[in-house]
Amino acid sequence: MVEWIKTIVPGDYPCQDLTAHEICTRAQGGDEWARRTVEREGYYLGVGIANIVTLFVPDAIVLAEV
Repeated sequence: MVEWIKTIVPGDYPCQDLTAHEICTRAQGGDEWARRTVEREGYYLGVGIANIVTLFVPDAIVLAEV
């Protein structure tokens, strides 16, 4: 997530000490680049989960915050 946002943002975007948590916080605050990054990550997470369901047909999928 951090590496992807660093490759797409303009040079004046503050990227020092950037973490996934900071990106999510910025997205909640209305930052357009952070919002795009979170949307992209959510999309690929959904694709990955859909592939797992298709391959293994699990009874349940559990997502948790660590």
